[in-house]
Amino acid sequence: MPTHSQFAVFDCETTGFGKNDRIVEIAVVLMSGKNLEVVDEFDTLVNPQRDVGKTQIHGITAGMVSAAPTIEEILPSIEKLITGSVLVAHNLPFDIRMFKQECVRSNALFNEGSGLCTYKMSGANLVNAANILGLEVSHHHRAIEDARLASEIFRALFESEAGTPAVLRVSNELEHDKTLLRTLRREAVTNSQSTPLRRLLGRSCIPSSSDSIAEYFAVLDVALGDLTLSSDESIELKRLQGLLNIEDSRIQELHVAYLDSVVRAALRDDFLSTDEINLVKSLADLLSIDSYELPIDERSSGTPDLAPGTRVCFTGEFVGSDGRFVSRDQLELLAAKFGLQPVSNVSRKGCDAVLAADPSSQSGKCKKAREFGIPVIAVADFIRSTGRAV
Repeated sequence: MPTHSQFAVFDCETTGFGKNDRIVEIAVVLMSGKNLEVVDEFDTLVNPQRDVGKTQIHGITAGMVSAAPTIEEILPSIEKLITGSVLVAHNLPFDIRMFKQECVRSNALFNEGSGLCTYKMSGANLVNAANILGLEVSHHHRAIEDARLASEIFRALFESEAGTPAVLRVSNELEHDKTLLRTLRREAVTNSQSTPLRRLLGRSCIPSSSDSIAEYFAVLDVALGDLTLSSDESIELKRLQGLLNIEDSRIQELHVAYLDSVVRAALRDDFLSTDEINLVKSLADLLSIDSYELPIDERSSGTPDLAPGTRVCFTGEFVGSDGRFVSRDQLELLAAKFGLQPVSNVSRKGCDAVLAADPSSQSGKCKKAREFGIPVIAVADFIRSTGRAV
């Protein structure tokens, strides 16, 4: 069982994902470090003191936040909740970055410690991770519902990950507000309809276990969720690329991989509808992919042990028949193209197979796999089964 005193699972809904964007809703679910039971909850809408951004995604309108507290008014309450707790979130880097920006604006001191990311633990976006674990999804993109869902994913997947607690200290100007608690909760999502695009994004996998690439894909989900990409969003994506140290030469490859993952999600029912094809074409245009061929359903060509949705972890340095080194990123993108879900670590609950450059390896990942009874498959056999050259 956990040894930490407390976990704070949090989620933010925002006006966007850039440095000038603001939080419009925040929720925290506190979990005991002894048994991972929920001990407290907090959620509120937040007045961003600007436009609310993409209402069609988060369901929050300007009228809903007009009477909501500002971030400065709720920070004293957040301080009590998260100080001394290990932070947990689904796509932790995104939520940390947005919250940290608000703290800087409010002259609050925030040290996030070393938190835990259920996005990384599960290897899937929130809805897809919940579906894999058999959890009920309701009102996605409502902060408290997403935080509750992340807490359930955390409870299901937590094993022994280490973390260090966060510390938040509000500015002296806010000290007098520490005894106040003003919130405005959203009791129902005004825009709860599930659009075809949301359903596809909810079922698509992350084509990489790399933290930086996974975060880039997660932000793409936010940016493309309404099938538009403004000039400001394009600028922020470029800025994020720089922050994550993703080279320009890789962006086209990553955009194609992202689109492949959406197509794979659409093919789960063995059929691409006209609407789904049009959605893919629209995404291709937004991602500046000039020629994108809809892939045929290649799932039957994979190895029998690797059915679509299988969570795979790569280990070892693989060298192709031509003597050329093949990076893990390249292997993960290929795996995702065939409907597999790359994950970064081997765990009893979060990994189904290890793809090893040398199946006889005594690496830590291979040892864990054997201990847990997880099959170890040669990368060469996997590549051969796909009929692809890498």
